[in-house]
Amino acid sequence: MARRPSIHDVATTAGVSITTVSHALSGKGRLPQETRDHVRRVAEQIGYAPSMHARGLATGRTMLLGIQASGFDSRALVPQLAYFVDLLNAASATAIEHGYALVLLPPDAPEDKVHRLAFDGAAIVDPVGDEHLLTALRAEGKPVVTTGRIPGEPVSPTAIDSDHVAAAVMMLDHLAQAGCERPALLTTGRGPSYVADAARGYRSWCAAHKVKPRVITVRGAPTEEAGERAMGRALDADGAAVDAVYATLDALAIGALRAARARGVGVPDELAIAAITDSAPLRAASPPVTALDLHPEQIGARAIELLVGLIEGRDVVDGSEPVPVDLVPRASTAARATVGA
Repeated sequence: MARRPSIHDVATTAGVSITTVSHALSGKGRLPQETRDHVRRVAEQIGYAPSMHARGLATGRTMLLGIQASGFDSRALVPQLAYFVDLLNAASATAIEHGYALVLLPPDAPEDKVHRLAFDGAAIVDPVGDEHLLTALRAEGKPVVTTGRIPGEPVSPTAIDSDHVAAAVMMLDHLAQAGCERPALLTTGRGPSYVADAARGYRSWCAAHKVKPRVITVRGAPTEEAGERAMGRALDADGAAVDAVYATLDALAIGALRAARARGVGVPDELAIAAITDSAPLRAASPPVTALDLHPEQIGARAIELLVGLIEGRDVVDGSEPVPVDLVPRASTAARATVGA
């Protein structure tokens, strides 16, 4: 097995001292930029990568990043598992690429435990604003990046997000093109920022198309069962008032499908169903459910790129540029036959 290049190899190849190599790679010391660039090129050419421990000693950092997905009740996570796995895998891979370790915290991580871990920074997925990780790191003056805005706070350059207002309009336009005239919004009514953004897009679309808004609010945790109960109540009260539903969670869309099936309501002929984010249960449903591809892998990678840049004091790209959203049409929103055709 070939020996890994050492800092001594870099110094010898570059023709400089070990101290110069250390300063060049850590950003410390007063060195001409050409010397830093030369040392870094040599290190890259011979395949030298300092260990996390060595980098930590040189920079005074722990080389640890925290990440927390806090915006959802654990009982609602199973349908969304693919979204979080894709986001977290991309985030972890990006952290490793930059020499950091990523630590996943549970939503209810105690504040004293968060302090002990001494993170250099953290990313919070769909924050609700009261996370101990958020308050602890802000108090320490350490950078925090979020995927989605912190509710009640303005758009921030440290928030990686999609444009859920525009995404809702795109989905509602799709439903209208399929022949739907009375779309409803199936939602928790509160939670992460995307819930409020989807509702804003829905109401804006209804106003522009002179459609009476119909918001169906789920009670309790946003599970499939809760979605089924909420959709069932709406269908029982006046099923004719709704001919399509846009759900702000894939679990709620599955619940709506179950409620329609239990009442003999045809999907998509009588009720079209669409969801805000894609998942395996939506693809496997009968019929398969139309959804949005939010590209969670891009969100995770961009969040960590931004976080590392902030930690290391590098120029970073403004995180407020939205991550693209793609509509994935499926049979649950297929176009309806024209009456009399």
